[in-house]
Amino acid sequence: MEMLSILTEEYPITSNTVLADRLGMSISSVRRKARELELVKTKVRNYKTMVLVESLFNSNSQRQIAEKAHVSLRTVKRICKKLNLKRDWDEDRIMRSDGAKRVFRSENRRIIFGLEQRTNRCVGKSDERLRIYDELEKHGYIVIRGTRTVYYSSEMRRIVHVESYAEALGLRFEEWELE
Repeated sequence: MEMLSILTEEYPITSNTVLADRLGMSISSVRRKARELELVKTKVRNYKTMVLVESLFNSNSQRQIAEKAHVSLRTVKRICKKLNLKRDWDEDRIMRSDGAKRVFRSENRRIIFGLEQRTNRCVGKSDERLRIYDELEKHGYIVIRGTRTVYYSSEMRRIVHVESYAEALGLRFEEWELE
């Protein structure tokens, strides 16, 4: 009963994502239950939200606008449609590339800290890292491409300045165990 009262009170003014989190349901379940109860979202009449969306439109993606305005992405899309805000192909590409940059940065950090990737995107291959791989191989290090670990043997002479630069690029060094 408490879930129904929360849903009936907050559905018209709260995003489905927020409601789903609060109620411990999926977004589609929230929509389905609202449809059963014949609940509808209120029309966006908040002038401040519309002005904010319009002011942020040229420099932010719709998802970023939704986060900054504290409304759902769907609401931002409705406002953009109502205000006839559209981007041309180049502007849309730039907005998409900002999102991709965030994903690449996030994935690179996950790799550097030794965590599994969340996406299947190929990240972490910079020209600097490829050059340092070649440099390390020249000095006798064992480099396995595609990993962030470089191996050395106990008999070899280690190059400290090259290793410190490689560590700054996210590589780590381990001794190769000979059996």
